[in-house]
Amino acid sequence: MIKINLIPSKEIEKFEDIKREFTIFILLCLLIFSIAMYFTINLKNEKNKIRYQLKTIQTELKNYQRI
Repeated sequence: MIKINLIPSKEIEKFEDIKREFTIFILLCLLIFSIAMYFTINLKNEKNKIRYQLKTIQTELKNYQRI
């Protein structure tokens, strides 16, 4: 039996280009999402540190006001 490729080579190349572009798009989206998550977590940690410092300073201030 003879196998015949019914899809022209240009169509195959075009499909591969679309596949490559889609892959690049997905990877860029993942990269941007990862960077955004890094900054979000980093800012959340900074906020928690500042809140902790504020609480300790407020308790010290209350102790000094009693004196």
